[in-house]
Amino acid sequence: MAKKIFRLKIILDDILPQIWRLIEVESNITFYEFHLIIQEAMGWTNSHLHEFTAGNFRIGDRDEEACEFGNPPEWEERDKKLSDYFSENNTKVDYTYDFGDNWEHTIMLESIESKKKGIKYPRCINGERACPPDDCGSSPGYYRLLKILSDSKHDEYESMKTWAGDFEPEHFDKEEATQGMQNPVDLSDMLEEDYLEEDVLEFVPERKWDNLPPETQKMILDSVYCGQCKDLVTMINFSRTTQEDMEILKGKCSVCSHDVVRTVN
Repeated sequence: MAKKIFRLKIILDDILPQIWRLIEVESNITFYEFHLIIQEAMGWTNSHLHEFTAGNFRIGDRDEEACEFGNPPEWEERDKKLSDYFSENNTKVDYTYDFGDNWEHTIMLESIESKKKGIKYPRCINGERACPPDDCGSSPGYYRLLKILSDSKHDEYESMKTWAGDFEPEHFDKEEATQGMQNPVDLSDMLEEDYLEEDVLEFVPERKWDNLPPETQKMILDSVYCGQCKDLVTMINFSRTTQEDMEILKGKCSVCSHDVVRTVN
């Protein structure tokens, strides 16, 4: 029986003009492998938690640390294949990356194809625009970043340009995306005890809250996305926990007292 290929469109929600990718993947990959492919296709850094959802049905990491913010998902992403979920009658799944900035993606199965000889999968067929930089503060922070970068006379232009590095909002290269998709970096493997050698430790940056300058700490606390307010707010009454190479700040929105979360990498 010929292997099946899923052609899927990924759209980053709440951003206009749209940021999207059209990709092809083998139907028998796991949802965890799919997560790594999405990260490379979109241009994220795979430095935050994530989850797939279909209504109230959740697919993700059932590990105890990953489930700190709630009950474990119904499906463990490393055990379930895309073919266990997607079909001609089941064509949509949502994908959330970074529970602080809460980047939500809509993923649609556009077609089911036969695997073609001479073509290496996964691959990116098309797309538009670069995804936002990680930790920019969800869509409000992204639009604020674009506004500042478009005005060289803005007071924060130089600092934000330095922070954003080589970020170009309109950049997209399907060959570059395909290369990343075919060689995804799985940082979780590098953090296993057997890999904690000197060269790996040098690769994983040390970023601790206590070592951040006070002005940087204030900037982070003043730019936390609140799902209730749908805007950037100030986090108050926060506590800190550590997970692998990141610190997680959990506190309250200063406006509505809703629970808010922000990661520090």
